[in-house]
Amino acid sequence: MKKVLAIILAALMLLSVVACGAKTETPDEGTEPAVEETKNLTMWLWTTDLEQYAQRWEEATGNHIDITYVQDTNDLLTKYQTSLGAQSSELDIIVGEANMLKQYFEAGWVASLEDFADKSEFNKIIDYVVDAGSDDDGVVRCLGYQATPGGVWYRADIAEKVFGTDDPAEIHEKVFKDYPTMIEAAKTLLDAGYCIFNGTDDLGMFASNNQSWIGKDGKVHISERRFGYLDAAKELYETGALSFNNRWTSTWYASMGGPIPKSISSLLANAGGAEWSEDFLESDEYKAGLEEGTVEVFGIALPTWGMIFMNSYAKDLAGEWRVTEGPCPYVNGGSWLGISEFSENKEKAWEFVKFVCLDDESAEWWATSQKDFVSLKSVDEAHANDEVAMVGGQKIYQTWLDIAEKVDYKATSGLYDRDLDQYFGSAVASYQDGTKTREEAIAMFWESVQTYYPDLMPDAPEGLEA
Repeated sequence: MKKVLAIILAALMLLSVVACGAKTETPDEGTEPAVEETKNLTMWLWTTDLEQYAQRWEEATGNHIDITYVQDTNDLLTKYQTSLGAQSSELDIIVGEANMLKQYFEAGWVASLEDFADKSEFNKIIDYVVDAGSDDDGVVRCLGYQATPGGVWYRADIAEKVFGTDDPAEIHEKVFKDYPTMIEAAKTLLDAGYCIFNGTDDLGMFASNNQSWIGKDGKVHISERRFGYLDAAKELYETGALSFNNRWTSTWYASMGGPIPKSISSLLANAGGAEWSEDFLESDEYKAGLEEGTVEVFGIALPTWGMIFMNSYAKDLAGEWRVTEGPCPYVNGGSWLGISEFSENKEKAWEFVKFVCLDDESAEWWATSQKDFVSLKSVDEAHANDEVAMVGGQKIYQTWLDIAEKVDYKATSGLYDRDLDQYFGSAVASYQDGTKTREEAIAMFWESVQTYYPDLMPDAPEGLEA
């Protein structure tokens, strides 16, 4: 035992000598030692867009970002709840879609960007993007690098043939001004052998934006516009003015490039999931459907990123598409960046957020390489007079700027939008196909609200008999 103790004491004395001989720098008295932010930034993603920015930032600055991919936004939120809920410093950059941000803010996970820049800096970004990234007190906590205002993409060749013009402003007035106008125009198109849309979910794009589900009393309310969506969907469905082609299927994409089978509904029902594959378009069943008879679709409600699809699927119809406003402005999509409140690398994180969202050169690179509409006004305005071939020379950047200016993001309820839109969309689907009566469908919506958000139930739900 004495031998062991002697060895330990000798070791301690040796360490003491080494420590005394080491060169150390002591900060001046009265000053705090600087915290050197040397570790890589960290970011969790579900898409690859921001990885491209991260690679470009590393090339420009030499700073690397460690990226971890998650399955989807639900998986991302679970990871955030586990990590940020425990106030872990493992994450630096927070990313989310617009409907996720309010939850982030209320949880206290996101630092104020006003600690790093004067608020006037954010005026460089399209207003609704800043509004979406601000908390209830107006403090800016996240910024987006895209803006995604939406309209209706329509076939100019069909417009000229059926309505005598392909001018976007005139087509808005003649076809897409409001739901009653769309119904009458759909009948005119049907008489000429065309469908106004693939499905009624296009109508839902207009119903879901620029208005809140939550009234001044803090309860859910169904607006007249949403009732208009419900009734218009029923009428379009029953008149057969749709192709009955499900959104995001390969045949939905195919409708951007020309005729699709009239019997698409039965083909999809019998495809056993194959409609989600490009192979389905080469199948014997699909080719037989084309031989039996075809239909062409006039319009598709899509935001800015619809250009990506058109570039891939318009094929021989490239140059025949145009964009106009629907019955109301809307937005769909986009990603926002913020800084974790618990990050130990906040200054460096801000440099990345600034590089992605406020740097003209970065925004120009993204706009031209991805054919995307960015949130930085200066870049969009620089392209406002560009005549884009895919849309027949239309000045599409100016179109998106005009629509974006009309978006009132503050009018949305944010936290509940996605769920409430889904509940109402299910009610619309059950009413239009005759599964439920109008009152039963509305009751189904309110049952969902009562089940999942009982605190938001009003005393007198709209659409139900007293």
